[in-house]
Amino acid sequence: THDVEEAIYLADRVAVLSPRPGRIISTVDGVRGTGGARDEVVSSPGFNQRREELLRLLRSGGDSP
Repeated sequence: THDVEEAIYLADRVAVLSPRPGRIISTVDGVRGTGGARDEVVSSPGFNQRREELLRLLRSGGDSP
């Protein structure tokens, strides 16, 4: 998926790939199976921390910030 929030919410783990060649540069745990209503889950501090981490990784392309 291209949607970071959807990936975190639905996945056990989210893999971030480098642009070219496509290699796994990092993985982040998803929140699948944590329970609770979707609105509660996506507004939790843990979810937001994962979202920010993934966005940082995607922006950097795997390079150190």
